[in-house]
Amino acid sequence: MIKHTTDYNVLISVREPIKYSSCTDFRSLLDESISLVNFWNLYDCNITISTVQLKHEHGNVTHVSKSKYWVYVHATDPDNTKKQTLCHEIAHIHQIESGILSLRGDGRVRWKNEIYTRHDVYTLPYHTLPWEIDAQCKEKIYWKFKKF
Repeated sequence: MIKHTTDYNVLISVREPIKYSSCTDFRSLLDESISLVNFWNLYDCNITISTVQLKHEHGNVTHVSKSKYWVYVHATDPDNTKKQTLCHEIAHIHQIESGILSLRGDGRVRWKNEIYTRHDVYTLPYHTLPWEIDAQCKEKIYWKFKKF
C-alpha cells in the first residue's frame, strides 16, 4: 500500500495484488490519482484504489462514508485503460462531493433533483444515464487539460 497526503486533508491509498500488476502500474495509478484529486479540488477525501478482477466493467466506486471512497479498477486492463477508468471513477467522486449525485443504499440514485429507481439504473442503457454522461464529459475535460 502506498499512501500520499498533501497539506490538505487528503489520503490516497493504492492497493494492488502483485499477481496482476507491476510496481510501475502501482506508481502510475498513484501519480494519476494525485493529479485527479488536485484537478477536481477533492481535498477532504479518503480514497482507496484497488485493482481487482471485475467481470463486466472496467471499474466502479463505492461511497463508504462521508468523504471516504473505494475505487476499483480492473486489474488486467492495460495501463491507459486503468488510468481512464480511474479518471472516470474519480469524476463520480466529484459528483458526489459536489452534491449532484447521491447513491442510495437501496440501489436508487439521485441525480440533481431526480430519483432513478434500481430498475432504471439497471435497465436504462449505460450511456444514457446522466451521471455517466457527465463523468465522460469530465474525463474529456481532464485529459484535454492534462495535454497542456
